[in-house]
Amino acid sequence: MELYATVQDRYWSGYRNHRNFARPGLARFADDPNPRLRNAALDDPEAGPELVLRLADDPEVGGWAVRDPRLPADELLRRLTLPAHAAAAAGNPALPVAVMHHLVDLARAR
Repeated sequence: MELYATVQDRYWSGYRNHRNFARPGLARFADDPNPRLRNAALDDPEAGPELVLRLADDPEVGGWAVRDPRLPADELLRRLTLPAHAAAAAGNPALPVAVMHHLVDLARAR
């Protein structure tokens, strides 16, 4: 975690993908002043939608939270209409298929 939080190279985010990156318990970093650690809190498999919803409003990690499939569906659809979150919401794998099709149709019409 210390390396992930402090390393100054462009590959810092890749440490989250390492097989030895501990995930359970990361929710404890949700209020950390370091945005990297708040971002890592989203990797906690035991964290629920309330943590994701709270972090979705974080100006530094909100985009990652809006992409998280644990974001409640009504909130995901609402954020799809907000310019600051629309792209991230459109990339959320929990987006209903009908909405995905509608977005594709809108993109084709442009």
